[in-house]
Amino acid sequence: MIGNSAIPDLYDVRRRIETIKHRDQRYAIMFLYLIDGRVSEGVSKRCPKDIKTTPRGPTGKDVDYLTHKGEEAAMIHVLISKRDGAPRVCAHPRRSAR
Repeated sequence: MIGNSAIPDLYDVRRRIETIKHRDQRYAIMFLYLIDGRVSEGVSKRCPKDIKTTPRGPTGKDVDYLTHKGEEAAMIHVLISKRDGAPRVCAHPRRSAR
């Protein structure tokens, strides 16, 4: 953590996420962190009792990989909850295994 700040730094947040015991929950939180998304943007189904949430999460066809000038990137297509499902693209460079 940086100084006396109440906001944890990047590495502290990632470490906390990686220590989540249940795999499915850990991956869901990783995905939300990656896309900077809301919970409804990370779930594809809702509980039968939940009549207000519109799930807009991944379907398995939401990632494109492309190469530009020798650099690879993943483009994740997200449907925004607060904008009636308007599309948003989150692009992340591929990390090299150096």
